Amino acid sequence: MVSRRLLLGATIFCLAVGALGALLYLQQRAARCNPLVARELLPNADFALVSLPGTLPDGWNRRAGGVELRGPAVDGQGFDLDGDGRAMQVIGIGNYLQTPAVPVQPGVRYCVSGFALTDSIQRSSTRLRVTFHWYDEADQPIQTDHTLWQPVVLWTPEQPPRAWSPILGSFEAPAEAASLTIRFAPASDDRIYLDRLRVRHGGVALAQLAATPDPRCCDQ
Repeated sequence: MVSRRLLLGATIFCLAVGALGALLYLQQRAARCNPLVARELLPNADFALVSLPGTLPDGWNRRAGGVELRGPAVDGQGFDLDGDGRAMQVIGIGNYLQTPAVPVQPGVRYCVSGFALTDSIQRSSTRLRVTFHWYDEADQPIQTDHTLWQPVVLWTPEQPPRAWSPILGSFEAPAEAASLTIRFAPASDDRIYLDRLRVRHGGVALAQLAATPDPRCCDQ
């Protein structure tokens, strides 16, 4: 007969192994900027707050026209990934979509995740780059970090993709950093849709997506 002490020890061991496995799983998700539970750091992340019809969502910015709110719930056109009827459109090489400012702390790693899709009339896939712009307490730029160019899947009526392309980036806040804005810039004039954009702590596993540092600081 198995003693109670042995059964108790085996139970505790199994619970410990299970807890360790769950912890490692949660850490891996956070490292990929995909935690199960996390506080959203990005203001107006769902594009729901819009002061005036036809304008950008509150807090969001762009370099030029071609960046606008689209979707079934907005104008009956475009695409939507998360079911809320809204997504951001980005058109124009040299153009970009910029997030609202996110408060940050020096030395802490931050990550962004999102999804992109193109319906290029050229019927070709394109690419997108993510740029982190760091600012000090006086709102002065102190550092710029770029990701590598990331592929954006092509949608066509004949062959719609099974999923949107993930767009990811992660960098550590430099010394004296107090806030962060993130830009999404296309590599071509093809139209791109962006949805489900999130900013969170973590993302160490995404460090491999960082491009070689640009010696020119804080390009605008």
